[in-house]
Amino acid sequence: MRPRGPLTEVIVRAVAFKARVVEADVLERAERQILNYGHTIGHAVEAAAGFRRLTHGEAIAIGMALEGQLAQRLGLVDAAAVERQNALLGRAGLPVRLGAVSRTALLRALTLDKKHRDGVLRWPMLVGIGQVRREQEVPDTLLQEVIGGAGSRRLRSQSQPAR
Repeated sequence: MRPRGPLTEVIVRAVAFKARVVEADVLERAERQILNYGHTIGHAVEAAAGFRRLTHGEAIAIGMALEGQLAQRLGLVDAAAVERQNALLGRAGLPVRLGAVSRTALLRALTLDKKHRDGVLRWPMLVGIGQVRREQEVPDTLLQEVIGGAGSRRLRSQSQPAR
């Protein structure tokens, strides 16, 4: 057996953690929701990029960075934790900025997210390194500021969830 490097060890531990969480909450009604951290914006980034310009991991890394900014602006986590997260993502070669992704397309894709309930998008939100709050409402205006879109598109669900 080959010796494990640091990245391999991280992957093995992450997969084991995910397996424990999924096994404990097969129907995604409670704790499993924490695994969606970064995926709310990340999936919208994938859609806005046409599912071809970024890998899934790259889109989720961008989602984590932006959702970390949201958590910081909401007072849920300090700047040092968000900076540490982004530095770790960067060291893994993952992006933490939207780049040329259309902000309008991103906001449009967020209106279709499966985490809408009663017309409100509820997010898993960073509260510390390795710690996520399962559900947090995020004001539309704050989301638009963080994404950089000054448009008037509202993020309340207007149709059935797509995911």
